[in-house]
Amino acid sequence: MLPVLFAALIIILLSYLLTRLSMSNYKHLPEKSIKYAPFLVRNLQLFNQESLSIIYSVLAPKELIFSIEKVQKYNSPALILYLPEFIKDKLIALNLLELEDYLSEENNFTQVKVSHTYSWGLTYENHKNDPNSFLKLFNNLELEEEQQFYLQLTALPLKNKRFNFRVNFRAMVVEKDVNKKINLVKKIDQKINQLTVLVKNKKQKTSLSYFKEYKNRQLNPKTALNLDLWQLDKILNQL
Repeated sequence: MLPVLFAALIIILLSYLLTRLSMSNYKHLPEKSIKYAPFLVRNLQLFNQESLSIIYSVLAPKELIFSIEKVQKYNSPALILYLPEFIKDKLIALNLLELEDYLSEENNFTQVKVSHTYSWGLTYENHKNDPNSFLKLFNNLELEEEQQFYLQLTALPLKNKRFNFRVNFRAMVVEKDVNKKINLVKKIDQKINQLTVLVKNKKQKTSLSYFKEYKNRQLNPKTALNLDLWQLDKILNQL
């Protein structure tokens, strides 16, 4: 009898561990059957808690991912929302402008070349600093003319937990020169750590892995954080 019970327990334990492993490695992607596009936010003053509430209310029932991307090219900043196209009419106040995807392989004009990038993952530490310091970060990047910095927040609105999101943060720099790129990554990572509520993930994957997640706007549940609408709004007000 005991050997049978022991074998049954082993089977249950293995099934549990395999399920956990499968879930931890599973990555959520934007729904392929729904057309997504990047949109430039031209009315930044109205990108606020109300806008986030609309995005949540429309996307949560369908469990659709979206991303928010702050792009800084030299001294020209831009805020981009990667959203299902059907939501654009719900966000008229933001005066959204649809763009070509700067990470698409089909975009031969402004495409970001992976060989020129370095990407890494970030996590949120609520106790760390005032989120207002994001302004200081983007005002003090000191980028050279050909250098670029990208900060991405990919989010999944939680259908069963009102106004809550599962969130991944990623950063990426663009610089053709390898030595300059290394120095730029060190400088920006240090500023992120000093000035913001974000800090580099302790367990880092390869730059290419993070680049692919950034490009695909993936949500990785294994490293995702739970943030509510108000925490998210405090951060986004500074982007």
